[in-house]
Amino acid sequence: MINFFEKRKKFFFWSLFFLLLIFSFYINYYYANLGVQAQDTFFHYDSAYFILNGKHPFKDYWNITGIFIFVDYLLSFFFFLFGINFNSYIYHASFINSVFAVISFFFFLKINLNFLISFLLSISISILFYPGSGTPFVVFYIFFIFFYFIF
Repeated sequence: MINFFEKRKKFFFWSLFFLLLIFSFYINYYYANLGVQAQDTFFHYDSAYFILNGKHPFKDYWNITGIFIFVDYLLSFFFFLFGINFNSYIYHASFINSVFAVISFFFFLKINLNFLISFLLSISISILFYPGSGTPFVVFYIFFIFFYFIF
């Protein structure tokens, strides 16, 4: 009988995990496709394009992100996979939104909140974190990095 409840608990956990992953990706994807907003920046877009053309930050061009140049390299990887277009740019931001939501879900589980409360808090975070801008934004990456190191 205990084995049945453990299987149910695992199934419930993985169901919430994948629902969170899919929801956080598509909520950002939806809001990013509404169009270019006033707060959108294309610094990462240009940097990733330069990286694909063989240039490197600080050596060949000036970069606004400072030491956090992995953002540009990650975006250049998305450009390499999906082509240099606005959808690749949005996929990158949606992926980061999903990763941040999943990390927050595990963080809430780690501090001994139950599955449902952790899921609801992580859903709320995924709605608030990236969909406000929809595209990669420097401030969100710094917040993401600090949260990751605290966790």
